[in-house]
Amino acid sequence: MLYCFVEEDLLGLCDDNPLLIQVNYAKRLGLFCSCSLTKETIHDEELRLIDLNCEHVFLRATCDTTTQAACIIEKSGAKLIETPDDIHMIENWDSLPLAKRQIFSVKFKDLLDETFSDSLEAFLSATPFIFAKTRKKGFCVEISSQRLLHFDSEISDFFNSHCTHKSDELMISEKLEVKADSLGLRETRHFVFNGTISNSSRTLHSVKHTVPQTLLDKTINIVEIISAHKAFPKNYVIDVGEFNKNGSTFLDIVELNPISSSLCYVNNSIFDIVVPEVAALKKSTGMGVEYCYDAMMNKTRYTQSRYSNANYTYSTDERYCFL
Repeated sequence: MLYCFVEEDLLGLCDDNPLLIQVNYAKRLGLFCSCSLTKETIHDEELRLIDLNCEHVFLRATCDTTTQAACIIEKSGAKLIETPDDIHMIENWDSLPLAKRQIFSVKFKDLLDETFSDSLEAFLSATPFIFAKTRKKGFCVEISSQRLLHFDSEISDFFNSHCTHKSDELMISEKLEVKADSLGLRETRHFVFNGTISNSSRTLHSVKHTVPQTLLDKTINIVEIISAHKAFPKNYVIDVGEFNKNGSTFLDIVELNPISSSLCYVNNSIFDIVVPEVAALKKSTGMGVEYCYDAMMNKTRYTQSRYSNANYTYSTDERYCFL
């Protein structure tokens, strides 16, 4: 299997970017190739055009470039481990009865028109604060339900500036806190290949850690339920967290994401081949093999000890609050 990256995604990235770390490991394996969106061509490491006919390809791209790159790769005759149809099904994961929380879907145009289904309107009326996020990766927002129901000018301006199309969909659920500990939020990411969890990580970038067994067990149970749906893709990424509500804690699915564009945290990996020079480090740290390979050359980026006041979690600028 070849690992295909999008040339345009790699421009200007810092050398500690997870995509570049994966590029370096794919090159170490001799399984790297790249896709040019502008030229609609596919090259090897030496920039030579290559024929992917009948090759199995694992695309690694950003949310913005995945669809276009996947189409180019499919046209080449390659077999993607995740097709555009797979991505559509994964992005609509809430159609499966998986989450304990109530999750509603609403189109941006319906928000503008203040047109809500009876069930959603009843939910908003009974729930003071909600969490909304775009179905396709974009942004998420915590917001007062009343402000969403009545769509005041500030809320209208926000959504008009952040929703590209009126057909864009928002997923809405109750705003709940995720339980936290000394390492941050107790939320985990699991890469699933062929219906089986391959690796699991908390949402951390550089520190040695283990995934709580309760979260792993819950995820195994959810993956088994998903596998019972024969038409659902076998390769995807699942996030599971511990939520607080009314003084109690419960485990629930956070979301499913396409495997082509999901970020790998430090214990995650897209690779199933362990090169000899990283075997010992992987065994002792549990890190993904690409991060182990990077650590051989950049030891100061990773730590096996936790330091007070240190932050090991990824941050995002695409989270907003209107409470």
